[in-house]
Amino acid sequence: MKLNQKFFGQAHFETGTKEREFSESLFRLKPAMLQYGFSDKDILPDLPKDRSGIVQVKYNGMLSIILWNNDKERYVAWNPRGRSYFSLGPNREHPVTKYFDEHLSEHKNIAFIGETYVARMIQNKAYMTEFNKSMSIIKNPSSSSDVERIRFALFDCAEVNESGELVMDQPPLERFNILRTEFEFASGSDRGVVHLSDHLLFSDDLEKHQDKVQSFWNEYIKERGFEGLVLSLDDGERYKLKYRDTLDVAIIAFRIPERSKKMRPFCTACGSRFDSFWMKRLVREGVIKE
Repeated sequence: MKLNQKFFGQAHFETGTKEREFSESLFRLKPAMLQYGFSDKDILPDLPKDRSGIVQVKYNGMLSIILWNNDKERYVAWNPRGRSYFSLGPNREHPVTKYFDEHLSEHKNIAFIGETYVARMIQNKAYMTEFNKSMSIIKNPSSSSDVERIRFALFDCAEVNESGELVMDQPPLERFNILRTEFEFASGSDRGVVHLSDHLLFSDDLEKHQDKVQSFWNEYIKERGFEGLVLSLDDGERYKLKYRDTLDVAIIAFRIPERSKKMRPFCTACGSRFDSFWMKRLVREGVIKE
Protein backbone atom coordinates (compact mmCIF):
# COMPACT_ATOMS: atom_id res chain seq x y z
CA MET A 1 0.00 0.00 0.00
CA LYS A 2 1.34 3.42 -0.95
CA LEU A 3 -0.05 6.57 0.66
CA ASN A 4 0.92 9.96 -0.68
CA GLN A 5 0.61 13.50 0.57
CA LYS A 6 -1.25 15.91 -1.66
CA PHE A 7 -0.95 19.69 -1.61
CA PHE A 8 -4.07 21.20 -3.10
CA GLY A 9 -4.53 24.87 -3.99
CA GLN A 10 -0.92 25.74 -3.22
CA ALA A 11 -1.13 29.06 -5.08
CA HIS A 12 -4.09 29.99 -2.92
CA PHE A 13 -2.13 29.19 0.24
CA GLU A 14 0.75 31.38 -0.88
CA THR A 15 -1.57 34.42 -0.95
CA GLY A 16 -2.63 33.68 2.63
CA THR A 17 -5.76 32.23 4.20
CA LYS A 18 -7.31 32.51 7.64
CA GLU A 19 -6.28 28.95 8.40
CA ARG A 20 -2.72 29.58 7.33
CA GLU A 21 -2.46 32.82 9.32
CA PHE A 22 -3.75 31.02 12.39
CA SER A 23 -1.41 28.06 12.06
CA GLU A 24 1.61 30.32 11.50
CA SER A 25 0.84 32.29 14.66
CA LEU A 26 0.41 29.24 16.89
CA PHE A 27 2.61 28.54 19.86
CA ARG A 28 5.75 30.51 19.31
CA LEU A 29 7.18 28.84 22.36
CA LYS A 30 9.65 30.71 24.51
CA PRO A 31 12.72 28.58 25.24
CA ALA A 32 12.63 28.05 28.99
CA MET A 33 16.38 28.51 29.31
CA LEU A 34 15.96 32.26 28.74
CA GLN A 35 14.15 32.65 32.02
CA TYR A 36 14.47 29.55 34.15
CA GLY A 37 17.98 28.27 33.44
CA PHE A 38 18.94 25.24 31.40
CA SER A 39 17.72 21.68 31.41
CA ASP A 40 19.96 18.68 31.02
CA LYS A 41 19.02 15.02 30.68
CA ASP A 42 18.74 14.53 34.42
CA ILE A 43 17.62 17.73 36.11
CA LEU A 44 14.84 20.17 35.20
CA PRO A 45 15.31 23.92 35.61
CA ASP A 46 13.23 25.68 38.25
CA LEU A 47 9.58 25.94 37.28
CA PRO A 48 7.62 29.23 37.12
CA LYS A 49 6.46 30.58 40.48
CA ASP A 50 2.94 31.47 41.57
CA ARG A 51 1.21 30.21 38.44
CA SER A 52 -0.94 27.23 37.52
CA GLY A 53 -1.21 25.46 34.21
CA ILE A 54 -0.56 22.35 32.16
CA VAL A 55 2.66 20.41 31.67
CA GLN A 56 2.52 18.48 28.40
CA VAL A 57 4.92 16.22 26.54
CA LYS A 58 6.43 17.82 23.41
CA TYR A 59 6.08 15.18 20.72
CA ASN A 60 8.77 15.13 18.05
CA GLY A 61 6.48 15.33 15.06
CA MET A 62 4.61 17.82 12.87
CA LEU A 63 2.28 20.49 14.28
CA SER A 64 -1.14 19.87 12.76
CA ILE A 65 -4.54 21.53 12.92
CA ILE A 66 -7.42 19.18 12.16
CA LEU A 67 -10.45 21.07 10.93
CA TRP A 68 -13.52 20.51 8.79
CA ASN A 69 -13.31 21.44 5.09
CA ASN A 70 -16.70 22.30 3.62
CA ASP A 71 -15.62 21.86 0.01
CA LYS A 72 -14.33 18.35 0.60
CA GLU A 73 -16.91 17.47 3.28
CA ARG A 74 -14.28 15.91 5.49
CA TYR A 75 -11.57 16.79 7.97
CA VAL A 76 -8.17 17.88 6.69
CA ALA A 77 -4.89 18.53 8.49
CA TRP A 78 -2.99 21.80 8.15
CA ASN A 79 0.62 22.35 9.10
CA PRO A 80 2.07 25.81 9.88
CA ARG A 81 3.04 26.36 6.23
CA GLY A 82 -0.61 26.34 5.28
CA ARG A 83 -0.69 23.01 3.50
CA SER A 84 -3.32 20.36 3.86
CA TYR A 85 -2.22 16.75 4.07
CA PHE A 86 -4.60 13.95 3.23
CA SER A 87 -4.47 10.55 1.60
CA LEU A 88 -5.66 9.82 -1.90
CA GLY A 89 -8.21 7.24 -3.00
CA PRO A 90 -10.96 5.41 -1.07
CA ASN A 91 -8.61 2.73 0.24
CA ARG A 92 -5.89 5.13 1.32
CA GLU A 93 -7.34 6.95 4.28
CA HIS A 94 -5.10 8.78 6.68
CA PRO A 95 -5.67 7.32 10.16
CA VAL A 96 -5.88 10.73 11.89
CA THR A 97 -8.38 12.45 9.59
CA LYS A 98 -10.27 9.17 9.25
CA TYR A 99 -10.74 9.10 13.04
CA PHE A 100 -12.21 12.62 13.05
CA ASP A 101 -14.42 11.85 10.02
CA GLU A 102 -15.88 8.83 11.79
CA HIS A 103 -16.23 10.18 15.32
CA LEU A 104 -16.53 13.98 15.27
CA SER A 105 -18.04 15.09 11.96
CA GLU A 106 -20.78 16.99 13.83
CA HIS A 107 -18.22 19.31 15.47
CA LYS A 108 -17.45 21.39 12.42
CA ASN A 109 -16.98 24.57 14.47
CA ILE A 110 -14.01 23.18 16.43
CA ALA A 111 -10.41 22.99 15.23
CA PHE A 112 -8.32 20.36 17.00
CA ILE A 113 -4.68 21.30 17.54
CA GLY A 114 -1.95 18.79 18.16
CA GLU A 115 1.06 16.99 16.77
CA THR A 116 1.12 14.20 14.21
CA TYR A 117 3.92 11.82 15.13
CA VAL A 118 5.06 8.22 14.71
CA ALA A 119 5.02 5.84 17.68
CA ARG A 120 7.50 3.07 18.33
CA MET A 121 5.66 0.53 20.51
CA ILE A 122 7.70 -1.57 22.95
CA GLN A 123 5.84 -3.78 25.41
CA ASN A 124 2.65 -1.73 24.93
CA LYS A 125 4.41 1.56 25.63
CA ALA A 126 5.00 4.31 23.05
CA TYR A 127 8.56 5.48 22.47
CA MET A 128 9.67 8.28 20.19
CA THR A 129 10.73 7.47 16.63
CA GLU A 130 13.72 9.30 15.16
CA PHE A 131 12.62 12.64 13.71
CA ASN A 132 13.66 12.02 10.10
CA LYS A 133 11.90 8.63 10.06
CA SER A 134 8.82 10.19 11.62
CA MET A 135 8.61 12.88 8.95
CA SER A 136 9.08 10.36 6.14
CA ILE A 137 6.31 8.11 7.45
CA ILE A 138 3.92 10.99 8.22
CA LYS A 139 4.24 12.50 4.76
CA ASN A 140 4.49 9.33 2.72
CA PRO A 141 3.86 6.03 4.51
CA SER A 142 4.82 3.08 2.33
CA SER A 143 3.14 0.16 4.10
CA SER A 144 0.18 -0.68 6.31
CA SER A 145 2.55 -1.12 9.25
CA ASP A 146 3.76 2.46 8.69
CA VAL A 147 0.20 3.72 8.75
CA GLU A 148 -0.53 1.90 12.01
CA ARG A 149 2.29 3.82 13.69
CA ILE A 150 0.89 7.28 12.88
CA ARG A 151 -0.66 8.98 15.90
CA PHE A 152 -2.09 12.37 16.78
CA ALA A 153 -1.36 13.90 20.19
CA LEU A 154 -4.10 16.43 20.88
CA PHE A 155 -3.19 19.31 23.18
CA ASP A 156 -5.50 22.23 22.41
CA CYS A 157 -8.54 23.40 20.47
CA ALA A 158 -9.89 26.54 18.84
CA GLU A 159 -13.35 27.70 17.81
CA VAL A 160 -14.20 28.49 14.21
CA ASN A 161 -16.44 31.57 14.34
CA GLU A 162 -19.06 32.69 11.81
CA SER A 163 -16.42 34.57 9.83
CA GLY A 164 -14.32 31.44 9.48
CA GLU A 165 -11.62 32.75 11.84
CA LEU A 166 -10.05 30.48 14.44
CA VAL A 167 -10.19 31.99 17.93
CA MET A 168 -8.93 30.85 21.32
CA ASP A 169 -10.72 33.03 23.86
CA GLN A 170 -10.66 30.77 26.93
CA PRO A 171 -7.55 30.24 29.06
CA PRO A 172 -5.45 27.15 28.13
CA LEU A 173 -6.63 25.15 31.14
CA GLU A 174 -10.30 25.70 30.24
CA ARG A 175 -9.78 24.69 26.61
CA PHE A 176 -7.94 21.56 27.65
CA ASN A 177 -10.72 20.64 30.08
CA ILE A 178 -13.24 20.94 27.23
CA LEU A 179 -11.28 18.27 25.36
CA ARG A 180 -11.11 16.08 28.48
CA THR A 181 -14.69 16.35 29.67
CA GLU A 182 -16.89 17.19 26.68
CA PHE A 183 -15.09 15.04 24.11
CA GLU A 184 -13.73 12.41 26.52
CA PHE A 185 -10.58 11.70 24.53
CA ALA A 186 -8.39 8.95 25.91
CA SER A 187 -5.25 10.33 27.52
CA GLY A 188 -1.67 9.35 26.79
CA SER A 189 0.58 8.14 23.98
CA ASP A 190 -0.09 4.50 24.90
CA ARG A 191 -3.72 4.85 23.86
CA GLY A 192 -5.40 5.10 20.45
CA VAL A 193 -4.66 6.83 17.17
CA VAL A 194 -6.03 10.15 18.47
CA HIS A 195 -5.45 10.92 22.12
CA LEU A 196 -4.82 13.73 24.56
CA SER A 197 -1.14 14.44 25.05
CA ASP A 198 0.55 12.98 28.11
CA HIS A 199 0.15 15.74 30.69
CA LEU A 200 -0.02 16.98 34.26
CA LEU A 201 -2.57 19.57 35.42
CA PHE A 202 -1.87 22.02 38.25
CA SER A 203 -4.48 24.38 39.66
CA ASP A 204 -2.05 25.89 42.16
CA ASP A 205 1.58 27.02 42.21
CA LEU A 206 3.51 25.01 39.61
CA GLU A 207 6.78 25.44 41.51
CA LYS A 208 5.42 23.36 44.40
CA HIS A 209 5.27 20.32 42.09
CA GLN A 210 8.88 20.26 40.91
CA ASP A 211 9.35 16.64 42.05
CA LYS A 212 6.24 15.43 40.24
CA VAL A 213 7.25 17.18 37.02
CA GLN A 214 10.77 15.77 37.37
CA SER A 215 9.32 12.23 37.54
CA PHE A 216 7.19 13.02 34.49
CA TRP A 217 10.34 14.20 32.66
CA ASN A 218 12.23 11.06 33.70
CA GLU A 219 9.63 8.76 32.16
CA TYR A 220 8.82 10.51 28.89
CA ILE A 221 11.98 12.42 28.05
CA LYS A 222 14.81 10.37 29.52
CA GLU A 223 13.27 6.90 29.09
CA ARG A 224 10.94 7.13 26.10
CA GLY A 225 12.87 9.73 24.11
CA PHE A 226 10.20 12.38 23.47
CA GLU A 227 11.43 15.86 22.60
CA GLY A 228 10.74 17.82 25.79
CA LEU A 229 7.97 19.43 27.80
CA VAL A 230 5.69 22.39 27.11
CA LEU A 231 4.36 24.54 29.95
CA SER A 232 1.01 26.18 29.12
CA LEU A 233 0.42 28.66 31.93
CA ASP A 234 -2.88 30.16 33.02
CA ASP A 235 -1.69 33.65 32.06
CA GLY A 236 -1.35 32.57 28.42
CA GLU A 237 2.44 32.20 28.39
CA ARG A 238 3.97 29.04 26.91
CA TYR A 239 7.47 27.71 27.53
CA LYS A 240 9.40 24.81 26.09
CA LEU A 241 11.76 22.72 28.21
CA LYS A 242 14.40 20.81 26.28
CA TYR A 243 17.89 19.43 26.76
CA ARG A 244 20.70 21.92 27.24
CA ASP A 245 22.47 20.76 24.07
CA THR A 246 19.55 20.59 21.60
CA LEU A 247 18.34 23.13 19.07
CA ASP A 248 15.29 23.19 16.83
CA VAL A 249 17.27 24.43 13.84
CA ALA A 250 20.54 26.15 13.04
CA ILE A 251 21.15 27.80 9.65
CA ILE A 252 24.83 28.07 8.90
CA ALA A 253 24.78 28.98 5.19
CA PHE A 254 22.60 29.26 2.11
CA ARG A 255 23.26 27.48 -1.15
CA ILE A 256 23.42 29.37 -4.44
CA PRO A 257 22.21 28.01 -7.82
CA GLU A 258 23.71 24.80 -9.14
CA ARG A 259 25.26 26.55 -12.14
CA SER A 260 27.60 28.42 -9.77
CA LYS A 261 28.67 25.28 -7.93
CA LYS A 262 32.36 25.55 -8.80
CA MET A 263 32.50 29.05 -7.34
CA ARG A 264 31.26 28.02 -3.89
CA PRO A 265 33.58 27.41 -0.95
CA PHE A 266 33.33 23.90 0.45
CA CYS A 267 33.75 22.14 3.77
CA THR A 268 36.89 19.99 3.82
CA ALA A 269 35.30 17.66 6.36
CA CYS A 270 32.08 16.76 4.55
CA GLY A 271 32.48 18.21 1.04
CA SER A 272 29.38 20.44 1.25
CA ARG A 273 29.56 23.63 -0.78
CA PHE A 274 28.18 26.89 0.58
CA ASP A 275 27.02 30.27 -0.65
CA SER A 276 30.04 32.57 -0.70
CA PHE A 277 27.93 35.65 0.05
CA TRP A 278 26.68 34.26 3.35
CA MET A 279 30.05 32.80 4.24
CA LYS A 280 31.61 36.25 3.81
CA ARG A 281 28.93 37.75 6.00
CA LEU A 282 29.62 35.19 8.74
CA VAL A 283 33.32 36.05 8.53
CA ARG A 284 32.56 39.78 8.69
CA GLU A 285 30.42 39.28 11.79
CA GLY A 286 33.09 37.20 13.47
CA VAL A 287 31.01 34.03 13.61
CA ILE A 288 33.63 32.04 11.69
CA LYS A 289 37.25 32.65 10.66
CA GLU A 290 38.19 33.21 7.03
